Amino acid sequence: DEDLKASCTISMTAFLTALQKAYDNAVETTGVPAKTGLGVVVDATVADEDAANEKGASAQIDTTIAVVALDEAGTIVASQIDTAQQKVAFDLEGVAGETDLRTKTEKEFDYNMVTYGGAVKEWFEQVNAFETWMNGKTVADVTGMEFAENSHGYTDTPADEDLKASCTISMTSFLNAIQKAADAAK
Repeated sequence: DEDLKASCTISMTAFLTALQKAYDNAVETTGVPAKTGLGVVVDATVADEDAANEKGASAQIDTTIAVVALDEAGTIVASQIDTAQQKVAFDLEGVAGETDLRTKTEKEFDYNMVTYGGAVKEWFEQVNAFETWMNGKTVADVTGMEFAENSHGYTDTPADEDLKASCTISMTSFLNAIQKAADAAK
């Protein structure tokens, strides 16, 4: 397009893929959205304990993404949360191994939270339960939630008995991303 080309000459492939993915993952709202926002929280860790064991080091980047739709009163009418957890192991020569680029939601049952972690539900099912629980609440209600300790010793898991029955995962990165999304909502 000549008009666009006059001001934009960067590659479009990733943008178009993201746009299609957003369209494919659209959700119904429980009310009329007045504004929508996106929040992203990134955490990075490098584990070098394996290097001491002569296996090589590893790096992990967790990118938590939250989208919230708010009505005129600031009540959440729809939301979506996902985390891209990319782990890369390096051998002693510094060569990176393969990594699975799917998000936790995309992995669904392949994430194996129930099988290997003894969780109440798989990660994507727990996030779906959390998203449902948020509907009809304000951002302050959600980000001000009370915490409890889960069976793995995490102290930032839901204390609400109804939510806790189906969601026992750590909330901190979700809540930070939700707040960023609300702050950016337009």
